[in-house]
Amino acid sequence: MGIDSDPQPGNIITLAAVLSHPLPNGTVHISANDEVGPPTIDHSTSQTNLILNCTHASYIRYLEIIADAAPFSSLLKPNGRCNHPAAFLEKDLEKAKAFVKLGSTTNWHSCGTCAMAPQDSGGVVDEGLRVYGVKNLRIVDANVFPLIPQSNLQSLVCAVAERVSDLIKREI
Repeated sequence: MGIDSDPQPGNIITLAAVLSHPLPNGTVHISANDEVGPPTIDHSTSQTNLILNCTHASYIRYLEIIADAAPFSSLLKPNGRCNHPAAFLEKDLEKAKAFVKLGSTTNWHSCGTCAMAPQDSGGVVDEGLRVYGVKNLRIVDANVFPLIPQSNLQSLVCAVAERVSDLIKREI
């Protein structure tokens, strides 16, 4: 439990708690005057969201319960080593919360930054994926998903692209 940039050799096992459907409201902002400069991205992960912090911390605590239960426990070395010392939670929720704050990361599949929703609800694009207030601009990628899907994004993005290509063909 925990990710280390310097893993040790030998037989290892990785246990991970992944939130398949987190609900934070992150932001993406232009951060440079240069159009090719990187944006500033704030995923608003569990460090700033108490509910997710508690939820993810609870999931991590369950990993210890799973690791301690037979038959899984028979596969593990008694008093084995965790790559990250903070990963020794001893079934303590507060230690788990601290570990979540220390070691949480994304799965690197950002989406939902330009949600398809009514503009007055914070949406960026309409049902045709046209950007509100901008002529001739559509966003056709995972950023239009109003909620994070519980699946890999590739097939969903392909479906969105196919649908929008049909809409565009009808318009021309």
